[in-house]
Amino acid sequence: MKHLIEQLESLTGALAETSASPSYEVSKSRGWNVPGKNILGKAQVADLAFVRNNAVVKNNAIVGGNAEVRNNAVVKDKALVTGRALIRDMAVVSGKSRVEGSAIVRDRARVQGSAVVKNDATVMKKAVVKDNAQVLYKSIVTDSAVVEGDAIVSTEGMRGVEKNAVVGGFARVIGSAIVTGDARVEGRARVSERAFVQDGATVRGAADVYGSALIAGDAVVEGRAKVGGRAEVDGDAVVKGNARIRGDAGILGGTWDGSEGEVIQGEWKSPKDYLAWKNNQ
Repeated sequence: MKHLIEQLESLTGALAETSASPSYEVSKSRGWNVPGKNILGKAQVADLAFVRNNAVVKNNAIVGGNAEVRNNAVVKDKALVTGRALIRDMAVVSGKSRVEGSAIVRDRARVQGSAVVKNDATVMKKAVVKDNAQVLYKSIVTDSAVVEGDAIVSTEGMRGVEKNAVVGGFARVIGSAIVTGDARVEGRARVSERAFVQDGATVRGAADVYGSALIAGDAVVEGRAKVGGRAEVDGDAVVKGNARIRGDAGILGGTWDGSEGEVIQGEWKSPKDYLAWKNNQ
């Protein structure tokens, strides 16, 4: 009886191995993982990883775990792709960058430098993640957006950084925040919760945009300014210094430096208009 159990266990293990991944010979016959063809230079493809459909791993790159590189994608230089990561559709992973976890890089996107894309993040549609930037969790970087410098994108929604937007410096885009259009978030700025930065707006310095705030138009939020709640900064407005805008306030123009005090309501085209109203209360 013991002998029969051992035989069954051995057979179960063999079946599990077979179902986990096609054999090397089967892979080779399909043109997968073939040194000299799609594995070039000193590149390594290890574990249960696969390179197929005209994809190439070359130079000193390593692809391991259950990762897959396919559809004309390239992993090169000293890049590392591991976990269950998927690189596909003419995407390029290069430099000393890392793509791991269940991350996806696709549609001509590029991950380069020492950038990290991991967890369930997706970089796609010609987006670029470079330098020491990190794209984490369920973040999406798409539509030619650029994440660079030491920036971190760690968002949770179906959108993240998109449409030519740039996130750089030591900036943080987190929560369910969205940066879109030609917007820029840089310096040590932070955009969090459900905040939205769009059009040609810029958030920089040590500025903090949070809540459901909207920064739009050609507006600039900089210095140590804070914009939160359901506030909106639009047009050519500049919010800087220690300015505080929150609540339902709408800042549609002018330069605000904090000397006005905290603005929590009304729509204002200049600090002068606001102060006139405030002094009459």
